Amino acid sequence: MLNSRTIGNLLDLQILRETTNADGQTVRRVIDTTGSILEYTLDAAGNPTNVRLLQGGGGGR
Repeated sequence: MLNSRTIGNLLDLQILRETTNADGQTVRRVIDTTGSILEYTLDAAGNPTNVRLLQGGGGGR
């Protein structure tokens, strides 16, 4: 990670896609205000895990 700053809550980001994996967990693909696309899995308690950046954004919206 090169830089980290809080820009909001991951769970509040716009959902682009929501699926279920082989383990029955919810997998969400979301977009942030810079256009970055992230993917994460929700655990049984509804907490995000396995967060990964799929595509970096090009700036603010």
